[in-house]
Amino acid sequence: MSRSQRILVSLVVAVLLPVSVVTALAFSSGFPGGDDEMNARQRVSEQLERWRKLDAGGEPVAVHQGPWACVEDVGEKLIWEVKSWQEYTHYYKSSYSWRHQETGEKDLGSCVFGKQFVPCDTEDLIQRLNQARYCGVTSWRLPTYDELKSLADPETVAGQPMINRYLFPRTARGPYWTSTLEPGAELNIWTYDFYQGSGKPLPPHIAGWARLVSSKNQ
Repeated sequence: MSRSQRILVSLVVAVLLPVSVVTALAFSSGFPGGDDEMNARQRVSEQLERWRKLDAGGEPVAVHQGPWACVEDVGEKLIWEVKSWQEYTHYYKSSYSWRHQETGEKDLGSCVFGKQFVPCDTEDLIQRLNQARYCGVTSWRLPTYDELKSLADPETVAGQPMINRYLFPRTARGPYWTSTLEPGAELNIWTYDFYQGSGKPLPPHIAGWARLVSSKNQ
């Protein structure tokens, strides 16, 4: 499949049109027959079956409608936080130092709580989402490295974050925290960068981004 064909598939998948419409658009735009047609059909179907948009109360949002507050990974039974351009709890440019209970570094990030930027850490964000029962769940936490990496989508346009930008807009450039510790004497935590498509361990005092996840079943 050529680069232009891969980009076309990414674009039509990103807007989550019905399978019949998407495949018709893809094939009428020059996809050859055979394996490429089958791959295009399979990719579109997998995307539509995997994801479900949710509102802040946890109710499903129709494929063509919005806004949505979270995205459910149906197969994994996980609910992901969606970031916002609005300067409030879910602001995409809020940064956090890493903390888990009493481990890590407290309040070395800068995030929007209320109507102003305040010092904060990942534990602060977790507590706020759980207290609000955001998207209908109360088990918000940092994802493991493998969970966060599962959001990576290599079939994206060059120069853009390797993630479905329709479902997960406003993905910032730089490291996103996980809950996975690097083995060793010093405390370092694995992060993932969707622009680089790779991860690395960082000390907890670094101000990084955070996208929380929750189990659907509690």
